[in-house]
Amino acid sequence: MKGKKHWRLAVLLLTIAVLVSGCNLFAKPNRYIEGEVTMGDGKSPLGPAKIYVDDELKVETGADGKFKISVKPGSYKVKAAYGERTSAVETVNVDREDVKVVLKIEGLGHVSGKVKLGDGSDFVGATVTFGNIQLQLDDKGAYSTFVEPGQQQIKVEYKGFVYTETYNMPSGNATKDITVADLLTRTITLKDKSDAPHKGVTINVKVGTFADSVITNDEGKASLIAPKGDAQFSFDLPIPGSGAALGFTEETELDTATTLVADIEDRKVFFDDFSSDTGAFVLSNTAIADGKLTSVDRGARGIAWLKSTEMGIANDYLVVVKGYGDGMAYRVNAYVPDDWDQNIVFAGYQSAIYVKGTGSAFQISSFHGSGAPMAQPWWGQMRDLDFNNGLIGGDEGHPIIEPGSLMGIGYIADEENVFAAAIRDLDDGNHYSVYFNGQHIVEAIDTDEAHEYPWAEEPVAYQHTGGGIVLVFEVNADKVFYITEIAVYEL
Repeated sequence: MKGKKHWRLAVLLLTIAVLVSGCNLFAKPNRYIEGEVTMGDGKSPLGPAKIYVDDELKVETGADGKFKISVKPGSYKVKAAYGERTSAVETVNVDREDVKVVLKIEGLGHVSGKVKLGDGSDFVGATVTFGNIQLQLDDKGAYSTFVEPGQQQIKVEYKGFVYTETYNMPSGNATKDITVADLLTRTITLKDKSDAPHKGVTINVKVGTFADSVITNDEGKASLIAPKGDAQFSFDLPIPGSGAALGFTEETELDTATTLVADIEDRKVFFDDFSSDTGAFVLSNTAIADGKLTSVDRGARGIAWLKSTEMGIANDYLVVVKGYGDGMAYRVNAYVPDDWDQNIVFAGYQSAIYVKGTGSAFQISSFHGSGAPMAQPWWGQMRDLDFNNGLIGGDEGHPIIEPGSLMGIGYIADEENVFAAAIRDLDDGNHYSVYFNGQHIVEAIDTDEAHEYPWAEEPVAYQHTGGGIVLVFEVNADKVFYITEIAVYEL
């Protein structure tokens, strides 16, 4: 008796556990409604079609019209829709086995053909709709689909360009090629004034609503499918060795073959290779001789100031400086105000570049202060310059890039080193981009937000314009460094 009682108790406990857990040991498993959508003949597959179960969209078929839907046992109403046409509603009862159904859509015509460019060549890559059916194109632009008879609109969309035409679809079978006469394969050639090709340049092309991008090959050529018309071409041409580039925009007609001529030399507003002293620089403990700008007494700081009046430009420019030496630090103050020798000193980028591998960081900082160029400035750690405060050389508060984050950006001794800085006057302030030896280093913005300074009774806002460029040779009696070339380009 004890055994039976224990057995009955175990069954009771198991039943309670099942009821509490919500588990139904006797529930019927899901089954499938399988089927296909066809033309009215019940044989020709039709797709992609939408399948509805009890008026709820469940799945969209592929081109073969086949579908498979998991359902619980029960009674369901199933129908298919293709474009504006629907099949008859089929009632299916699902019990212990899967149910198969064929959904026929009556009254459609069949149409096939190819999508072509204006010259008759195959056109792939476009989005094409025939009525409200999106066509599936093969790799030769061919299509085959079923369409409701009557007047239908054909639409071809390609990278913003839209072509439409109206077609009267018959009730039977039809062949219809879609030719987009305005689109052709067109070639763009990009070269400089000496006919040398610009290689590997991305060209952005706009013709009306059409927009595309192409990259030039080794011959400076690039092809694209596009409409003919007044076009805007935009591209960047690199400054060799600097990592920086100049943006160009050309407006001309895009035809079967279009040639663009662009040259960075046309944007150069100042150049000096220091073959002679032209008087363009204000020199302090520096000298120009034998194709070099260098310091006279390396035990003291040397300065060469190129004023904006000599450059011929005060804003929106790119400065590129090349130099050699055995590792002496130098700075390129790429942006200074006109009154820097009497009042405020500001270095948009005061960039001390040390010998690579010595452990010194690439320094980028700004400063303000009263006095002549040789005066000790107040480091503007409160400036809103998008910089991180940190330590460098033991001095606190210099607004610099995180120490150590650019440890590999050192000056390379006895090789040509190239420093570049782009300065743009934008609505939110002066925007700076810095490059060194072909590597993009940092972006920053100089705004007009007011900050507290030790010499000012109330917060002061400085957003500088004009002035020019200052080249600085740091104190280092044991090292020799010289600058061989400076170029300034209009952005």
